[in-house]
Amino acid sequence: MLYTSSHYSNSLPAGSSIWLLLDSRNFGGIESHVLQLASALTRQGLKAEVIFLDDYGKHALKERLHQADIPFTCLRGSWYTLFSCAIRKKPALIHTHGYKAGLMGRLTGLLTRLPVVSSFHAGEKLSGKLAFYHFLDRISSGLCQGIIAVSEPIKRTLPAKAQVINNFVTMKKHRPKQGRQVAFVGRLSHEKGPDNFIRLARFYPGHTFHLYGTGPMEARLKRIATNNVIFHGAKQDMTPIWPRIALLIMPSRFEGMPMSALEAMSNGIPVIAYSVGSLDKLITTGNGWLIPPEHFEGLKNALSGYLNADSRTRIQISRQARNTIITNFSDEAVLPRLLDIYHESIAAKYSCKLQ
Repeated sequence: MLYTSSHYSNSLPAGSSIWLLLDSRNFGGIESHVLQLASALTRQGLKAEVIFLDDYGKHALKERLHQADIPFTCLRGSWYTLFSCAIRKKPALIHTHGYKAGLMGRLTGLLTRLPVVSSFHAGEKLSGKLAFYHFLDRISSGLCQGIIAVSEPIKRTLPAKAQVINNFVTMKKHRPKQGRQVAFVGRLSHEKGPDNFIRLARFYPGHTFHLYGTGPMEARLKRIATNNVIFHGAKQDMTPIWPRIALLIMPSRFEGMPMSALEAMSNGIPVIAYSVGSLDKLITTGNGWLIPPEHFEGLKNALSGYLNADSRTRIQISRQARNTIITNFSDEAVLPRLLDIYHESIAAKYSCKLQ
């Protein structure tokens, strides 16, 4: 059972809000999570505001926040503008997402005495400057009052004590009709394994493979793709697309708890995935197929099994996929634990027992 708004609002200063802080140019997994979280908090009667560290122009998240009547603010990219805004607006809590928001948010919390919760989403191996920034992000995690990892492997990379909190999605009241597409949904980058999806298509010339996303590998993938692969580009809102899809292929090399898998399964779409990140907590026997990492033959066998299955078996797997989300990865299942962390973080910062 979720908290009532009065249960939690009593711990907030009058008129204050929960800030969801991020730096974002495109709509991806973190942005999808922030949208789901802001919407869930708002439904609970709590004040949530999304804070963009910089304004990169038109953005799907801004549009969807506007449609949902959720307030957002775009800053000017500098730490000082964040600090000044925090002094002026005095949020009850800052919840950061991503390394840049984490570093700037924790410094702001330290100087303004505002409680900070940081979520760690990234599970891929990085190099160069990005690896250094992520190192700083993790090493400074102890400055938070609350630390959230979206998977056990990510938790193990953090030097400070963290809690694993599942990503979640809001369930639709009725299960949508299932489509017919075999699809990949995600960024076209090495860690997501879109090359494995392209390779898979070569073995099934009688079926069409649909790829939704864009990224640094796009040009190369188009060069090596067979004629049965359709590139749809990036879709800022997958809501009208999910009903077209029957099966999601997720041949990732690194993951946390991918939002695309949660969204697919919430729509009754089973997933075939390599067992990376926390996907083993999501996909089990009966609701999808989990394959050892980089075991391409296993990927092929799972796809063949699905394509050869009768309609009754497919419907059963679809129902199990959806039920998994309802039970463990819906806002009703996850939000109470997250609100506990908010409550405890505010109490820890102000060193008082909140009623």
